[in-house]
Amino acid sequence: MECSQRVAKMIRICRSLGAIGRMIHLSQKGGVMGKIAILIACAALAGCGASASSWIKAGATEAQTQQALAECKYEASKATAAVRDGLEGGLKSVEIRNQCMGIKGFQPRS
Repeated sequence: MECSQRVAKMIRICRSLGAIGRMIHLSQKGGVMGKIAILIACAALAGCGASASSWIKAGATEAQTQQALAECKYEASKATAAVRDGLEGGLKSVEIRNQCMGIKGFQPRS
């Protein structure tokens, strides 16, 4: 399974976990800790392609790849700044960053 397919699958799973987590009635501290745990797990699993070495483009130098990734991360953070749900914002940010890299001609390293 290609990196972008794994990310899409993990985004669907993480969204499901977030919905389930909101439905579970836990103590306030447990609820917050549960959300944090879900966010950390989802970020770790959906973080495919988070470093410049995870992307390839014919003829692109490491510096060009790092610059493109930095630009895409910046655009993703701007696009998700208003999202109140940390889990949803994080997942959307990864999705936007990956789409941005694709638009710039980069492909996930398999």
